[in-house]
Amino acid sequence: MDTDLAIALALWRITGEGGRSVPALASVFGTSIGRQWLHRTAARAARVTAVLGPAGRPLTTRLQALLDNPAQAPSAILGLLAVADPAGLDRARLAEASLHSGETRTDLKGACDAYGRSAPPPSRQSNTTG
Repeated sequence: MDTDLAIALALWRITGEGGRSVPALASVFGTSIGRQWLHRTAARAARVTAVLGPAGRPLTTRLQALLDNPAQAPSAILGLLAVADPAGLDRARLAEASLHSGETRTDLKGACDAYGRSAPPPSRQSNTTG
């Protein structure tokens, strides 16, 4: 499957189109999602998907399926932020998944990176003085 990921990335870099990369990545997701011993492969597939940007949008549901696994959530979040329709993203859900990943210390660095990119912006407070 690592070869499939490398091929998908190479096809993307050569063609700049997702037509061949997306099916290769979908195959990797199909084989690895739900299989504990392949959780790192699914996370790598999510990171490759992120490189595709909007061309990887057909893989949005595959990425969402990774959010409940603390080891895969940071990569899935970065993938979703890169490929999903921004209007359809539940940023609170993404932030929650990254925090859960950080709490389990499965991928602390990835969780911090994902949280920094997914957290909803803080509400602006007025700094008026009376």
